Amino acid sequence: MVRTPDNSPIVYRFGAFRFDAANRSLDHAGLQIECTSQRMQLLELLVSNAGKLVRRDVIRDHLWPDRHIEFDPAINVCIRDLRRILEAHDPRTFIRTIPKHGYVFVADVTAVAPPEPRSLQPAIRRFSGLAAGLVILVAAALAVIPLRGSGGSATPQTPPAAALNAFIQGEDLYQQHQPHLNTEAARLYRAAIAEDGSYALAWAGLADVLYFGGSELAPDMEASRQAAETALMLDPDLSRATLRLADIAFTHDWDARTAGQLFDRAIVLDPGNVAIRHSHSAFLLATGDRLGAIAELRRALSIDPLSAVMTSDLAWTLSLAGDHDGALAACATLAELTSDSARATACRLRPLLALGRIEEAAEIAATLMTSAGRRIEVVEPDDVLVAFWTWRAESGRDEFVRAVAHARLGHVEQSLALLEMARSERNRRLTFAHILPEFQAMAHHPRFSEIAPYQDGIRLQI
Repeated sequence: MVRTPDNSPIVYRFGAFRFDAANRSLDHAGLQIECTSQRMQLLELLVSNAGKLVRRDVIRDHLWPDRHIEFDPAINVCIRDLRRILEAHDPRTFIRTIPKHGYVFVADVTAVAPPEPRSLQPAIRRFSGLAAGLVILVAAALAVIPLRGSGGSATPQTPPAAALNAFIQGEDLYQQHQPHLNTEAARLYRAAIAEDGSYALAWAGLADVLYFGGSELAPDMEASRQAAETALMLDPDLSRATLRLADIAFTHDWDARTAGQLFDRAIVLDPGNVAIRHSHSAFLLATGDRLGAIAELRRALSIDPLSAVMTSDLAWTLSLAGDHDGALAACATLAELTSDSARATACRLRPLLALGRIEEAAEIAATLMTSAGRRIEVVEPDDVLVAFWTWRAESGRDEFVRAVAHARLGHVEQSLALLEMARSERNRRLTFAHILPEFQAMAHHPRFSEIAPYQDGIRLQI
């Protein structure tokens, strides 16, 4: 631990945070933050080396000395949790990942010695009561005055404890990426807003869950837009709300120009944000920059290598870009990351079909049908695939997915009719219609050109 010249422990300050490493105490603007001892150890290691690379093996030795564990996943979890703790109070990026090497604490850190022990301050204590009361009154007065920085945006104020607790609980649910948890997450975000209507992060969280919806929560784009705009009125530099508006412009408004501007703004605000890079990759893919989309996904995965969702998206994007072997390699990685065997199995279907490995593709199709309780009455690979696409065309509620299956079967009219339904419902998947090989045979059909919100080469127009 870094110490002052007289060997007293250091207290670290960064932003409105105060971290007393010796006493394992972390607070934000005077509000105590609950944090496990291990996360405190990690924070101490990072802040005491602020601005310097802390290698992953150094973190391993610091957190788990003399223990033999699979430390790579454990480090990822610790870093993720520590980021979540800090960003729940201040949305800025504090910890930056240096891919394949380690992490850098990028915030400005001031190290100060703690106050002298009480035994050395009897005279000061004698007169401290009146002074302390005056300080409290002045601080209370200042707390209600909005402070502004040179950029014109309000400096984030610490919300009331009830609002903060509700927000953190909502975040814990939302960040699990389980649709059935989003209804409760929305309730908690609203509870935080009810306690403090100026809590920008709570408005941004509400915008997120309203955008994605959940098992018992229908997506509501307009309500999500309003929540994100409210968050930005309160904090114009909030990258999370900027991202949400970018996604709405991209997948709902089908406004490539506005979406591109908002994505660029979000990246400037928080270049190391995984969610921003992930969504931006989808935008680049839809607007014709396949290589850029792959680069963004790889950048995001370098920060969060255990993300099954992004690994699956990387496989899909690589296959669409023609790198089918790379896609299969990504699918193999996905199988190691997820317990969802059906998802990992389905990942391989597109690249295998593109490579002409029909027998292997038919085996996957048969596995997916059997796991869903579908009886298979044919054995020839081509017949199995026809049965699979027929099943996909007839089942499910997503018109876009069914349209893809009909296109695979050569049913142009049925596919177009379903795509028109998908457009009327502003199905998000429709943003990728023009790049899917399944629809290439109808790419020049007048109806298809009116359906697909984006066309090849659109990137040149924005």
